[in-house]
Amino acid sequence: MGKLDENDAVQFDDAYNDIERQIINNNISEKVQERYLKCQELYQKKNIFPIFKTYENVGHWTTSDMNFEVIKFFFNQMKKK
Repeated sequence: MGKLDENDAVQFDDAYNDIERQIINNNISEKVQERYLKCQELYQKKNIFPIFKTYENVGHWTTSDMNFEVIKFFFNQMKKK
């Protein structure tokens, strides 16, 4: 996730309905960056440890470094099988 990313699909009705939006906003956060951090806490409390990575100076876009990391991740997963 880009640290500067404020694009928030939760707040629009093409992704979430009013009830879903209210549940998310009331229980996690109305702000996307706060929600991102809160979700990490919730996973860790349940002993689930996905990979979360925040990219400095990046908004709602990807960089070649980000794309390369994703490619390496999936390549390494395919090698394990």
